[in-house]
Amino acid sequence: MDVTRQDVALADLHPFPRNYNRHSPAQIAKLAKSLSTFGQIRSIAAWLNPDDALIYILAGHGVVEAARSIDMPTMRADVVSGCNFDTAMAYVVADNELARQSDPDQAQLAAILEELQAKEPLLVEAAGYSSQELEQLLRSVGDIVFDNGNAPASGLNGMTDGEPPPPSHIRMVQLFFDTDTIDDFNQKSVALAKRYGSESLTQTVMEAVNREYHSG
Repeated sequence: MDVTRQDVALADLHPFPRNYNRHSPAQIAKLAKSLSTFGQIRSIAAWLNPDDALIYILAGHGVVEAARSIDMPTMRADVVSGCNFDTAMAYVVADNELARQSDPDQAQLAAILEELQAKEPLLVEAAGYSSQELEQLLRSVGDIVFDNGNAPASGLNGMTDGEPPPPSHIRMVQLFFDTDTIDDFNQKSVALAKRYGSESLTQTVMEAVNREYHSG
C-alpha cells in the first residue's frame, strides 16, 4: 500500500459504501465547533478505489460532514492506494473499533475539563462538552461517601486522614461549596480563590475541603 498526503476538495470525498457509523446533527455541530477553534490538526484517511478512481473516506466521515457545514473547501487527507476493497473495509472497522476499546480515566478527564472551564470555557465547548454535559460528567465521578455528613475515620475514599480528595468530585463541590450548577461553582470558586489567595481552581477546592474537613 502507498500513502500520500494531499489536500482534497470536499466535493471529491465520498463516503465509504459500507461505513456503519452514524453521526447525529448534535455531534456534527460539536465537530464543526472543534474545527472552527482548532482547525484541521489531524488528517483524515481516504482510499483511492482502483476500480472507479474515486476517493472514499476511511476515517473521518463525521469531520468531513462538519467541514461541509462550515463551508471548508478542502481537507487534508492521507490517501491510500494499492489495496483492494476488503482491505479498505477492514481498515474502516479497525479505525472505529480499536478506538472504542480504550478505557478513559473519567476522573482525570473531569479534572482536565474542570481546569479548562475555569481558565477558558470556550475550549471546553470546542472539546465537545457543554456546561450541562460537564456537570453530568462531574456528577458521574462524584462517588465520595459521607456518613451522616461526616467523613469516615479512615479518610475520604480510602485516603489517609489529611489527604484532600480529588477536586473533580462534584459531590465534594456540592457539600463544601453548596452549589448545584457549574456556573454557581465558578462564581463561588472565584470568590474563595481571592479569600484564600490561591492561584488555581485545584488549590481553591483543596483549600476549601481541608478547612471544612479539619474544622470539626
